[in-house]
Amino acid sequence: MQTYSIDKLYLTNKGDWVRSKYEQAVANFLHANQIEYVYEKELIMPGLKPQKPDFYLPAYNGYIEVLGVFGNKRYNYITHLKKETFKKNGIKVIYLHHSGGWRNEIWKWFLKKGFQEVLGVSFPEKKSYVNSRRHYSYNYQRLNTFKDHDKNEYQESKSMPGFFAKPIAPAIMIFTLFVLAFFINS
Repeated sequence: MQTYSIDKLYLTNKGDWVRSKYEQAVANFLHANQIEYVYEKELIMPGLKPQKPDFYLPAYNGYIEVLGVFGNKRYNYITHLKKETFKKNGIKVIYLHHSGGWRNEIWKWFLKKGFQEVLGVSFPEKKSYVNSRRHYSYNYQRLNTFKDHDKNEYQESKSMPGFFAKPIAPAIMIFTLFVLAFFINS
């Protein structure tokens, strides 16, 4: 398990701190399917500065690179150089492009396709959901907590619709009207 750092804000189910929600979603998906990974393992290539692809898959000797930034020319250029470098050095990398972001489930399809095309194996989908149930149950409880919180806030706002429902409000309104009438008449 990694230690927290200021640029890694999201905690995965495995206990790693990652840089984005997209990386968190990928890490949680890999973990749920019992695919071992190492986050940002340093990759040293001869004559080049060390690289840190997002996920190293030791069982497949391959990498996953999450490309979460969309439309940034500098980022796209650096990504292009990385891709060329990895290709030239024979390093197997599955690239997950923005594709609508981490909330969009399309990236899972691309990941599974990448296992087949890049790593040459079928995606090892987990048959048993025993460990996932714990995470599902935990996340479900958190979701219900948020739903209850939102429901309570809604009920409070419904029973006290703003400033005018407070007992002091009529007195303040009367005082304000009195002050206005005083200034208008003087």
